Amino acid sequence: MPKKTTNNKNTINLVNFDFGKLSESANLLINKLSQAGGVLYRPIHNIRMAKAEAKVKLIESTSAFEISEFENQSLQRIVEEQTIHQINMEKVVLKALTSLVETANPNDIDNDWLAFFFNKARIVSDDYMQELWARVLAGEANNPGTYSKRTVSFLNNMSKYDAVLFAKVHNYSLSVNGEVLLVTRSIDWGESNDYHQGQKNLDHLESIGLIKVSNYGEKALAKDNGIIKVKYFSKEITITSPAFEDEAPRNYVSILSCNVTLTRIGMELISLSEKEFVEGFADSLSEFFEPYSVAVKDL
Repeated sequence: MPKKTTNNKNTINLVNFDFGKLSESANLLINKLSQAGGVLYRPIHNIRMAKAEAKVKLIESTSAFEISEFENQSLQRIVEEQTIHQINMEKVVLKALTSLVETANPNDIDNDWLAFFFNKARIVSDDYMQELWARVLAGEANNPGTYSKRTVSFLNNMSKYDAVLFAKVHNYSLSVNGEVLLVTRSIDWGESNDYHQGQKNLDHLESIGLIKVSNYGEKALAKDNGIIKVKYFSKEITITSPAFEDEAPRNYVSILSCNVTLTRIGMELISLSEKEFVEGFADSLSEFFEPYSVAVKDL
């Protein structure tokens, strides 16, 4: 069974982040955020200072006006909640800055989309999920119109459990002629790696709308000069079909094992997770592409 190779991902350190060396694209995004919704972005130091100043003003207000204990607690709760929301938005923005391309055009992001996005993102405090939200923001800045409000709403309803399961599916996927092939039979689901658990996981992903599972699936892949080449990280996978004497040459091969496919929303979200290399996966594809011949070589 193929085993997954885990890689440590670098995380952004808010304290040591150098705001003075931002790229032009990053500055454009920050300016857009500030203009679109008041002050959606400020350095984290200012946020902490604002929190302290708010508490001071709250104390001053209690001495200037007679308010009840209930009102005092309500004001304190509002200050704490808004501070947490602001910090969550800060973290998403900081993570997004590292994924911007030079040709990013944040100025074309729709203001209503931004307001909708941050209304959802502000309550996300889990670091793993913040990474996904950051990639949506960066993707929208790089190419405005990439993600719809419906996609943002879907992400808002996803749990970390959903995201981790879907990331596993991404690890065991291939890109062929711009299309994504899911090789779910090879997935290592972890401690409970058996057929029933795997089917349960796939059923769950189908129930929330990310994939479609059918009893039988067939996919026609176009050939180029009689072969199909698929790249998986540093591996090149070549697929060739045997020549049958009673059959006319075809410009495609038909894969019979494609019973799990991505939904439309699944196609939009599959790239959000960082694909991890699975040791031995490329060498295990002979069964998936049966009866065609599969050759794997290092690039």
